[in-house]
Amino acid sequence: MLHVGVNGRKKKAIKRATIKEVAAEVGVSAATVSNAYNRPDQLSPQLRERVFAAARRLGYAGPDPVARGLRRGRSGAVGARRSSESGSSRRPGGSGTRALIL
Repeated sequence: MLHVGVNGRKKKAIKRATIKEVAAEVGVSAATVSNAYNRPDQLSPQLRERVFAAARRLGYAGPDPVARGLRRGRSGAVGARRSSESGSSRRPGGSGTRALIL
C-alpha cells in the first residue's frame, strides 16, 4: 500500500500489528493482551513478558490514547482560555483565565 506524503512523494505505509495478531502469536485472547497493558496486576509476570516480547517482535505499539479517547467520548485533555487583557481587568478579582476539561 502506498500513501502520498506531505511533500507529494509516494511512500510505503508502515503496517502496525494489531492486538489480535499479538494474541495469536502468544496463544491467548485479545482481552489478555489488553490486560497486559491496562491491568498488568491481573497477569503473571511471565505471561506479561511473553505478551510484551511478542508485541515488540510484531511491532505492536500498544494502546492508542487518541483511539481510547474517541471510544470513551472524551480525551482527558485540559484546555485553558484567557480573555483579553482589557476584558480581564474589568472583572473585579478575576484573572480572565478559565479551564475546560475535554
